[in-house]
Amino acid sequence: MKTINFRILLLLAAGLLIGITTNAQSLTDSDSKKAKHEKKTKEFIEKTNNILLTTANKVRKNKVYTGYLHKANKKQEKANEFFSEQKFRQAIKNSYLSRRYAFLAFRANKGKVHAKWRLTEKEKVKMKKIFKKEVTNKELKSKVTDKERATEQNEIK
Repeated sequence: MKTINFRILLLLAAGLLIGITTNAQSLTDSDSKKAKHEKKTKEFIEKTNNILLTTANKVRKNKVYTGYLHKANKKQEKANEFFSEQKFRQAIKNSYLSRRYAFLAFRANKGKVHAKWRLTEKEKVKMKKIFKKEVTNKELKSKVTDKERATEQNEIK
């Protein structure tokens, strides 16, 4: 009888250990997945920051104030907020829109968008998942106000 109770107790303890180990493993997997998303999002945001810096220099040099750079900066600030809140999907979405506005400002200042700035194939797939429909340049252009154009001119100087 004591042997049976001991074996049952041993089996229960082993079951608990397996359950705890499995649970710890799933937590580790989710943590590593979250860390991977965080790393990818941070790389995306940093790439957009470099694009914004180059665009700001181009606007400062050519002095064509469209309001797109101001809009790009606002979107990037929002992306950084989402990133700090660990809302990586929203961070990427806002950073992508920031990039698109920066491209509009860059082109308006006689700049040619570099190939290295474009989305990779993996990033394109991710954008299709994030956005339900394609965001067109026409839609982006319609969202810039005269006040934003004036603000951009004051910020750049």
